[in-house]
Amino acid sequence: MNKFINSNLNPMDISESPWLYEKKPNTIIENSGKWMLFYPKNVMNEKWKLAVDLYRNSNKLSGVVSMKCSTKCDNSRATNKKDGIIIFYCNNSEDEQNIKKIGEKILDDMDYKNNTMIFYKTDLQTQEGTRATGSQINYSYRLVNHRYIRKTYPRKKKLKNYPEIDLQKMNEAEFLKESEEIKNQIDKENKSISKYNKLIDEVIIEINKLKNQDDYIIFDNKKYGKVKK
Repeated sequence: MNKFINSNLNPMDISESPWLYEKKPNTIIENSGKWMLFYPKNVMNEKWKLAVDLYRNSNKLSGVVSMKCSTKCDNSRATNKKDGIIIFYCNNSEDEQNIKKIGEKILDDMDYKNNTMIFYKTDLQTQEGTRATGSQINYSYRLVNHRYIRKTYPRKKKLKNYPEIDLQKMNEAEFLKESEEIKNQIDKENKSISKYNKLIDEVIIEINKLKNQDDYIIFDNKKYGKVKK
Protein backbone atom coordinates (compact mmCIF):
# COMPACT_ATOMS: atom_id res chain seq x y z
CA MET A 1 0.00 0.00 0.00
CA ASN A 2 1.28 3.46 -0.89
CA LYS A 3 2.08 5.20 2.41
CA PHE A 4 1.20 8.59 0.89
CA ILE A 5 -2.44 7.61 0.22
CA ASN A 6 -5.06 8.00 2.98
CA SER A 7 -2.37 8.58 5.58
CA ASN A 8 -2.26 10.85 8.61
CA LEU A 9 1.05 12.38 7.55
CA ASN A 10 1.74 16.10 7.65
CA PRO A 11 2.57 17.46 4.18
CA MET A 12 5.32 19.76 5.42
CA ASP A 13 7.11 16.75 6.96
CA ILE A 14 7.34 14.95 3.61
CA SER A 15 10.25 15.34 1.20
CA GLU A 16 10.15 11.93 -0.61
CA SER A 17 6.91 12.60 -2.51
CA PRO A 18 5.50 15.83 -3.98
CA TRP A 19 1.93 14.86 -2.99
CA LEU A 20 -0.23 13.33 -0.27
CA TYR A 21 -3.47 11.76 -1.53
CA GLU A 22 -6.91 11.15 -0.06
CA LYS A 23 -9.58 9.07 -1.78
CA LYS A 24 -12.40 6.76 -0.81
CA PRO A 25 -12.59 3.09 -1.87
CA ASN A 26 -14.14 2.32 -5.27
CA THR A 27 -14.00 5.95 -6.32
CA ILE A 28 -15.04 6.40 -9.97
CA ILE A 29 -13.29 9.18 -11.91
CA GLU A 30 -15.14 10.52 -14.97
CA ASN A 31 -14.21 13.65 -16.95
CA SER A 32 -12.62 15.06 -13.83
CA GLY A 33 -11.05 18.38 -12.93
CA LYS A 34 -10.04 20.25 -9.82
CA TRP A 35 -10.61 23.28 -7.64
CA MET A 36 -7.37 24.67 -6.18
CA LEU A 37 -6.82 26.40 -2.84
CA PHE A 38 -3.44 28.00 -2.12
CA TYR A 39 -2.07 28.48 1.40
CA PRO A 40 1.16 29.74 2.98
CA LYS A 41 3.33 26.73 3.73
CA ASN A 42 3.36 27.45 7.46
CA VAL A 43 -0.37 26.55 7.69
CA MET A 44 -0.42 23.65 5.20
CA ASN A 45 -0.36 20.93 7.88
CA GLU A 46 -3.34 22.51 9.64
CA LYS A 47 -5.38 23.05 6.45
CA TRP A 48 -4.71 19.57 5.05
CA LYS A 49 -5.81 18.02 8.36
CA LEU A 50 -9.02 20.07 8.16
CA ALA A 51 -9.68 18.95 4.57
CA VAL A 52 -9.03 15.28 5.44
CA ASP A 53 -11.28 15.39 8.51
CA LEU A 54 -14.11 16.96 6.50
CA TYR A 55 -13.69 14.48 3.65
CA ARG A 56 -13.53 11.38 5.89
CA ASN A 57 -15.84 12.11 8.76
CA SER A 58 -18.71 14.34 7.70
CA ASN A 59 -21.08 15.23 4.89
CA LYS A 60 -18.94 18.25 4.08
CA LEU A 61 -17.09 18.71 0.77
CA SER A 62 -19.97 17.09 -1.11
CA GLY A 63 -19.12 16.58 -4.77
CA VAL A 64 -15.40 16.17 -4.06
CA VAL A 65 -14.36 12.68 -5.24
CA SER A 66 -10.73 12.81 -4.08
CA MET A 67 -8.04 15.23 -2.89
CA LYS A 68 -4.32 15.76 -2.88
CA CYS A 69 -1.95 18.14 -1.15
CA SER A 70 1.51 19.42 -2.01
CA THR A 71 4.39 18.63 0.34
CA LYS A 72 7.73 20.30 1.00
CA CYS A 73 9.22 18.19 -1.81
CA ASP A 74 10.29 20.42 -4.73
CA ASN A 75 7.89 20.33 -7.70
CA SER A 76 9.07 21.83 -11.01
CA ARG A 77 5.47 22.25 -12.23
CA ALA A 78 4.53 24.47 -9.29
CA THR A 79 3.58 28.01 -10.32
CA ASN A 80 4.05 29.45 -6.85
CA LYS A 81 7.07 28.30 -4.85
CA LYS A 82 6.09 30.24 -1.71
CA ASP A 83 2.69 28.59 -1.15
CA GLY A 84 1.35 25.09 -0.91
CA ILE A 85 -1.80 23.84 -2.64
CA ILE A 86 -4.73 21.58 -1.75
CA ILE A 87 -6.54 20.13 -4.77
CA PHE A 88 -10.18 19.01 -4.71
CA TYR A 89 -11.14 16.70 -7.60
CA CYS A 90 -14.65 16.69 -9.09
CA ASN A 91 -16.35 14.65 -11.84
CA ASN A 92 -18.28 15.86 -14.90
CA SER A 93 -16.25 18.98 -15.61
CA GLU A 94 -18.58 20.13 -18.39
CA ASP A 95 -21.41 20.71 -15.87
CA GLU A 96 -20.47 24.32 -15.07
CA GLN A 97 -23.39 25.00 -12.73
CA ASN A 98 -22.69 21.96 -10.56
CA ILE A 99 -18.93 22.45 -10.59
CA LYS A 100 -19.35 26.03 -9.37
CA LYS A 101 -21.81 24.85 -6.72
CA ILE A 102 -19.15 22.42 -5.46
CA GLY A 103 -16.61 25.24 -5.52
CA GLU A 104 -18.86 27.41 -3.32
CA LYS A 105 -19.25 24.47 -0.93
CA ILE A 106 -15.47 24.08 -0.74
CA LEU A 107 -15.11 27.79 0.10
CA ASP A 108 -17.74 27.43 2.84
CA ASP A 109 -16.44 24.19 4.35
CA MET A 110 -12.78 25.23 4.29
CA ASP A 111 -13.65 28.82 5.37
CA TYR A 112 -11.15 29.96 2.75
CA LYS A 113 -10.03 33.60 3.05
CA ASN A 114 -6.64 33.63 1.36
CA ASN A 115 -7.25 34.78 -2.24
CA THR A 116 -9.74 36.92 -4.14
CA MET A 117 -10.54 34.17 -6.66
CA ILE A 118 -10.37 30.38 -6.90
CA PHE A 119 -9.92 28.52 -10.17
CA TYR A 120 -11.05 25.21 -11.69
CA LYS A 121 -9.16 23.39 -14.39
CA THR A 122 -9.84 20.09 -16.14
CA ASP A 123 -7.37 17.21 -16.13
CA LEU A 124 -6.72 17.93 -19.81
CA GLN A 125 -5.71 21.50 -18.97
CA THR A 126 -3.43 20.12 -16.26
CA GLN A 127 -1.73 17.90 -18.82
CA GLU A 128 -1.24 20.91 -21.10
CA GLY A 129 0.88 22.53 -18.39
CA THR A 130 0.95 25.32 -15.83
CA ARG A 131 2.14 28.90 -16.02
CA ALA A 132 5.44 27.62 -14.69
CA THR A 133 5.75 25.45 -17.81
CA GLY A 134 4.56 28.13 -20.25
CA SER A 135 0.78 27.67 -20.33
CA GLN A 136 -1.04 31.01 -19.90
CA ILE A 137 -4.84 30.40 -19.91
CA ASN A 138 -5.17 27.17 -17.98
CA TYR A 139 -8.52 27.18 -16.20
CA SER A 140 -12.17 26.58 -17.13
CA TYR A 141 -14.08 28.30 -14.33
CA ARG A 142 -13.42 30.79 -11.55
CA LEU A 143 -15.30 32.00 -8.49
CA VAL A 144 -15.07 35.28 -6.61
CA ASN A 145 -14.14 34.50 -3.02
CA HIS A 146 -16.39 36.72 -0.90
CA ARG A 147 -14.61 35.51 2.26
CA TYR A 148 -11.34 37.08 1.17
CA ILE A 149 -9.95 39.35 3.87
CA ARG A 150 -8.37 42.38 2.28
CA LYS A 151 -5.23 43.62 3.97
CA THR A 152 -5.47 47.21 5.09
CA TYR A 153 -2.72 49.54 6.10
CA PRO A 154 -3.15 52.11 8.88
CA ARG A 155 -3.02 55.69 7.74
CA LYS A 156 -0.23 57.75 9.14
CA LYS A 157 -1.29 60.68 11.29
CA LYS A 158 -0.65 64.06 9.78
CA LEU A 159 2.16 65.92 11.45
CA LYS A 160 1.34 69.29 12.93
CA ASN A 161 3.66 72.29 13.27
CA TYR A 162 6.37 71.08 10.94
CA PRO A 163 9.77 72.27 12.23
CA GLU A 164 11.92 74.41 10.00
CA ILE A 165 14.70 72.40 8.40
CA ASP A 166 18.16 73.71 7.59
CA LEU A 167 18.89 71.80 4.38
CA GLN A 168 22.57 72.70 4.55
CA LYS A 169 22.93 70.92 7.91
CA MET A 170 20.78 67.90 6.99
CA ASN A 171 22.52 64.52 6.98
CA GLU A 172 22.37 63.32 3.37
CA ALA A 173 22.24 59.63 4.30
CA GLU A 174 19.32 60.17 6.68
CA PHE A 175 17.47 62.22 4.09
CA LEU A 176 17.90 59.53 1.43
CA LYS A 177 16.85 56.81 3.85
CA GLU A 178 13.70 58.69 4.89
CA SER A 179 12.86 59.46 1.25
CA GLU A 180 13.22 55.79 0.33
CA GLU A 181 10.95 54.73 3.21
CA ILE A 182 8.26 57.18 2.09
CA LYS A 183 8.54 55.96 -1.50
CA ASN A 184 8.26 52.31 -0.40
CA GLN A 185 5.16 53.07 1.70
CA ILE A 186 3.51 54.86 -1.24
CA ASP A 187 4.35 51.96 -3.57
CA LYS A 188 2.91 49.51 -1.03
CA GLU A 189 -0.35 51.44 -0.73
CA ASN A 190 -0.62 51.85 -4.51
CA LYS A 191 -0.22 48.08 -4.96
CA SER A 192 -2.99 47.48 -2.42
CA ILE A 193 -5.30 49.89 -4.27
CA SER A 194 -4.43 48.31 -7.62
CA LYS A 195 -5.15 44.81 -6.27
CA TYR A 196 -8.53 45.89 -4.92
CA ASN A 197 -9.46 47.62 -8.21
CA LYS A 198 -8.58 44.43 -10.05
CA LEU A 199 -10.86 42.48 -7.71
CA ILE A 200 -13.72 44.92 -8.42
CA ASP A 201 -13.19 44.37 -12.16
CA GLU A 202 -13.43 40.60 -11.59
CA VAL A 203 -16.66 41.07 -9.61
CA ILE A 204 -18.18 43.14 -12.43
CA ILE A 205 -17.27 40.40 -14.93
CA GLU A 206 -19.01 37.79 -12.77
CA ILE A 207 -22.09 40.02 -12.39
CA ASN A 208 -22.32 40.43 -16.18
CA LYS A 209 -22.36 36.64 -16.49
CA LEU A 210 -25.54 36.36 -14.40
CA LYS A 211 -28.45 35.15 -16.51
CA ASN A 212 -31.49 35.96 -14.37
CA GLN A 213 -32.55 39.16 -12.62
CA ASP A 214 -32.83 37.28 -9.33
CA ASP A 215 -29.29 35.85 -9.56
CA TYR A 216 -26.57 37.48 -7.50
CA ILE A 217 -23.06 37.06 -6.19
CA ILE A 218 -21.81 37.85 -2.70
CA PHE A 219 -18.88 40.21 -2.23
CA ASP A 220 -17.76 41.76 1.06
CA ASN A 221 -20.84 40.12 2.64
CA LYS A 222 -23.20 42.04 0.32
CA LYS A 223 -25.32 40.81 -2.57
CA TYR A 224 -24.72 42.20 -6.06
CA GLY A 225 -26.72 41.50 -9.20
CA LYS A 226 -28.11 43.05 -12.33
CA VAL A 227 -30.35 46.12 -12.01
CA LYS A 228 -33.87 45.65 -13.30
CA LYS A 229 -34.70 48.06 -16.13
